[in-house]
Amino acid sequence: MKVLILLSVCLLACGCRPATSPSRDAAEAEADVPEDEARPKAAPVSNNRAEFSRISQSVHSRSAKLGYEKLSRPEQVFLTVRDFEFVVNNGGFGRFYSGPAGDRASETVRALETIGAKRTAELVKTTNGLFGANGPSPDRAKRQTQLVRLPGSKVDELNDADKQFSEQEENLDELLMAFVAKNRKAFESGSVSHSAAASENAAHNELPMTKGQVDLIKISESVWDRESKLGYEKLSQPERVFLCVWDLEAEVNNGGFDQYYFNSAGDHALDTVRALETIGAKRTAELVRTMNNLFGPAGPSPVRFKRQDQLSSLRDSVANKMHDADKRFYKYDDNLEQLLTAFVSKDREAFRAK
Repeated sequence: MKVLILLSVCLLACGCRPATSPSRDAAEAEADVPEDEARPKAAPVSNNRAEFSRISQSVHSRSAKLGYEKLSRPEQVFLTVRDFEFVVNNGGFGRFYSGPAGDRASETVRALETIGAKRTAELVKTTNGLFGANGPSPDRAKRQTQLVRLPGSKVDELNDADKQFSEQEENLDELLMAFVAKNRKAFESGSVSHSAAASENAAHNELPMTKGQVDLIKISESVWDRESKLGYEKLSQPERVFLCVWDLEAEVNNGGFDQYYFNSAGDHALDTVRALETIGAKRTAELVRTMNNLFGPAGPSPVRFKRQDQLSSLRDSVANKMHDADKRFYKYDDNLEQLLTAFVSKDREAFRAK
């Protein structure tokens, strides 16, 4: 089992980053898993699934655009618990500590206690303790080194924690929804609630606006909501263009191209090249085309778990190219926000509240 953890860290060292969700995969993990391709997945949401998904999308969008530190305290709690649950369910504590979600390992204990998940908080506190008196470093590279140097007995304890987490009786989704219900205003203060915004925009037949500017975050929530109800193929062409570009930017900014291809946004990797060309982001389109070609002549599979298998089989040299592409993307040769805003403004009818 230690080999699995070491492999995860080695992939990170060569630029292939484990996935977390900046945007929506945590909220949609179950819906995207074909029955014949079962994988670990988030616990079912027993409350209003659409509402839970909307809140998760909104908080991840605000985190990607504003940064974690500028979120409200309740939003930080929600994001921390949701990312923790998603990553551990899909890769165990080894992936949690080796990836970006582990940057907030100490905060995760407090967040779990805040929502009332005392047993899970105690479990994370125990696994944090495996890293020594000061716990896991908030610096990812240093924490990965700590992880590699764990003695075999502590690696066994970390693996045992995976089993304990999968068998634990606390329903984190239910606790999160109860937490949201108690802090409703905090989740509507950062942006107008989705339903209220939709009603207001429909009444005025306008695009979502904030301070005189097209509000891309509100548009993304609307498009995500329509996709969850109708499916990607039934969106209008302008909506699909918007979704492809928005998801690419959110995923790569949060965890690099590795995360983009690992998560459901990568289902539309081939469409994303065309979407970027459509809005005029030619250099970014060429970058994504180059990354798609790393997967072979047919490109990355549109089926997530087949694509994840492709991703895991990439050679180190290919993974390094992906890491270099992350750096290139972060330079923003194309201003995607400006280009998306211009695209939405030119096709206003497609993005009016429906």
